[in-house]
Amino acid sequence: MDKAEELLNTLDVNDENLYPVSPEEEAHIVIGKDRVITVPPDLKRLGVQYDKNVESVTFDCPRYWDGIDLLDMAMYINYVRSDGKTGSYHVADTAVDPDDENMINFTWTISEHVAYVNGKITFLVCAKHSDSSGASTNRWNSEINRDCYISEGMDTNQVIEDVNTDLITQVLLKIDELDEKCTTIPTLVSQLENDSKYLEADGSVSFGRKTGTTVGEKSIAFGYDVEASGQYSFSEGELTKATGRGSHAEGGAGTIASGKYAHGEGYGTTASGQAAHSEGYNTYATGNYSHASGYNSKAAADMSNAENYATEANGKCSHAEGLISIANGMASHAEGGGTSTYRASTMWRMQMASMPIL
Repeated sequence: MDKAEELLNTLDVNDENLYPVSPEEEAHIVIGKDRVITVPPDLKRLGVQYDKNVESVTFDCPRYWDGIDLLDMAMYINYVRSDGKTGSYHVADTAVDPDDENMINFTWTISEHVAYVNGKITFLVCAKHSDSSGASTNRWNSEINRDCYISEGMDTNQVIEDVNTDLITQVLLKIDELDEKCTTIPTLVSQLENDSKYLEADGSVSFGRKTGTTVGEKSIAFGYDVEASGQYSFSEGELTKATGRGSHAEGGAGTIASGKYAHGEGYGTTASGQAAHSEGYNTYATGNYSHASGYNSKAAADMSNAENYATEANGKCSHAEGLISIANGMASHAEGGGTSTYRASTMWRMQMASMPIL
């Protein structure tokens, strides 16, 4: 029997010191309610010089501080090496302690930057919270701890120290991760998904299109029970209809754009003339190239304009404005309250007679 076998025979297989400690059984670094960090003797040596991501230590920390939940904050471990160089480690695994919901656990993996120089490691734990603009709103710090160290090691190869600290390295890794995810962003409408189903890629876009209605070629229906049955039409809002070619209906229930290139907007408006425009509440632009706006106004003739309250422009190129004014004649103009006109001026009638008919 050689000396090696004799030595092995002297070992006690029941000696716990001969077996590695599992992460579940390893002691934790504890942050007390006084913010003081207590490091168990077995964890004071964080690693050997030139180690790289092979040792991790677990922290136990109170979760709440004067009503502020550290779980909602970004956690960092800021450290200073024995040569005076500093670094910051961003904690990525903060979680509620499985045995105590008022405690949190997180780990610190000892990087090459931490272990590059042997000697004392001075550190503290910092938690930060920022608003949407990036400005710091809350910051919590533990007491400084000076109990830990990196023991002396040896590297026979020439080593050039990585000048990036832990935090920069972690950010770069996160950028790589996000860059990889960006390659999977959908580029087709058929790959987009809402809560109920995929968006239809039928040459048109349907998101809230009324069931059973005609789908216009390259039309867009966006809202609630909206109808876009016209070629190249666009309907949006609630219960609107765009049935004319190139028409656009928007707003509330009953708004209709049925004329070619017509535009109806507001609530309960109708634009049925070619290139007509109705807006407001319950207005009608039924003449070609007509415009009705306001409340209960009607532009019934070609190129007519009715605006304000309950006005009517019934004559070609007529204009009614004000309150319950009516312009019945060609190129007539009614304004004010309750006025009516049936004929344009002599000069206007002579000019209109020479105009080409559209």
